[in-house]
Amino acid sequence: MNELAASYRLCRRLHAQHGRTYYLASLLLPRDKRRAVHALYGFARYIDDVVDVPLDRVPDPGVLDRVRRQLDAGLQRGASRHPILAATVDAVIRFDIDPQWLHDFLDSMRTDLFPRTYATWGDLSGYTWGSASVIGLQLTRIIGTSAPETEARPPATALGEAFQLTNFLRDYDEDRSRGRVYLPVEEFTRVGIEPGAGDSPQLREVIASGVARTRELYRQAEPGIAMLHPEGRDCIRTAFTLYQGILDEIEASGYDVVSRRHRVALPHRLSVAAAAYPRSLLARARPTDATSRA
Repeated sequence: MNELAASYRLCRRLHAQHGRTYYLASLLLPRDKRRAVHALYGFARYIDDVVDVPLDRVPDPGVLDRVRRQLDAGLQRGASRHPILAATVDAVIRFDIDPQWLHDFLDSMRTDLFPRTYATWGDLSGYTWGSASVIGLQLTRIIGTSAPETEARPPATALGEAFQLTNFLRDYDEDRSRGRVYLPVEEFTRVGIEPGAGDSPQLREVIASGVARTRELYRQAEPGIAMLHPEGRDCIRTAFTLYQGILDEIEASGYDVVSRRHRVALPHRLSVAAAAYPRSLLARARPTDATSRA
């Protein structure tokens, strides 16, 4: 039990350190659901730290194969002694999360070990399914739904993809310095520049197109917030609002993502979360109908 508690604490620290906006939103959840979110973030961060390195330093793919075996063994036993996977396994079991969603995440992370580009937005969506959309499904299972889960899934996957595209736009310069360009080749070809090009009016056109596409995903995702269990809506609404704030900052800069890394100012983040906090407490106090996965 002490090992499990230590694993949850480690995942929480990783979440607080590396996912500040997401972590702030998660504080609006009840403790059991908040801990599960920390656990799944810790797992994702652990894997991301393995693969998100310059291409000349990527590890052997066997590293991810070993993690998959350790994860599956822990799920089969019902527990793990791994510093990160102990909490992950516990959360997956407690909230009946489909292990395939974690496998899909590992599959997408594996592609980051090899240099590649994505020809079209459709090609990129294959990557973002595993890197982000399944995260939306995991959160839907943790938070629960007031509508049938099957109805909540499409907006949840759209929101996961929107968060990921927001990160790609914000981190364009950092990613290209590591030999990775996630935005589709078709966008660069349309304006006559090479993928991974530096700042120019043409690059800013690419970024503007990406922002517009991401805004549309947020519009598709928004109706899903009302389908969530009431005690989790303010968490997701807060993340929904703050992540779009990153797009606001990109737009305000004239779509310059090379000379600066955009972020939402801490006072604004705190004000959005503070406004949501009383609602989240009230939602926990109200009785609700049982959720459905039908």
